[in-house]
Amino acid sequence: MVGRTVVATVALAVCWMVWLPAESAAQCAMCRTAFQSPEGRALLEAFRSGIVFLLAAPYLTFGLILFLALRARRRTTGAEAREEGA
Repeated sequence: MVGRTVVATVALAVCWMVWLPAESAAQCAMCRTAFQSPEGRALLEAFRSGIVFLLAAPYLTFGLILFLALRARRRTTGAEAREEGA
């Protein structure tokens, strides 16, 4: 039950960070000015999408590796239990 709560909390936090609008925190005055123009708004949306994509890739890769490792462990544990019972 605790595992589901943790997963739900993390999922909610990720959704909150990704989909809530946030002001651009440009590092230099020139970038800040560029993002405030109408063309800059489209660039900013593309920039945010790119950041989300780049952040998601390592987490998905790690999650896949973790899933495969847990599945392999469960299979070996299940096979050992069947051998002991037979």
